[in-house]
Amino acid sequence: HIYNWDQWAQKTVPVPMVTGHEFVGTVADFGAAVTEYKIGQRVSGEGHIVCGHCRNCRAGRGHLCRNTLGVGVNRPGAFGEYLAIPQHNVVPIPDDVPD
Repeated sequence: HIYNWDQWAQKTVPVPMVTGHEFVGTVADFGAAVTEYKIGQRVSGEGHIVCGHCRNCRAGRGHLCRNTLGVGVNRPGAFGEYLAIPQHNVVPIPDDVPD
């Protein structure tokens, strides 16, 4: 894990950068093309941001995307005040799941 600041973290995580790859929060804002979510809705998300254009992504194998960026690893993370991720990475949290 990044908090150990081991050799992997030292060569992978740009400094300074806000980390944090596991998260739950509420929708604060969204782009004009987003139609599935509403302000205040509780959500979590998949932290691997894939390109959607490479051979693996086009074949439905986004988990093998060579251009993957990790929230809190290769791009700013969830320990910040806000976090922006693509809408297909958002996972709604059901109302019956407690905080």
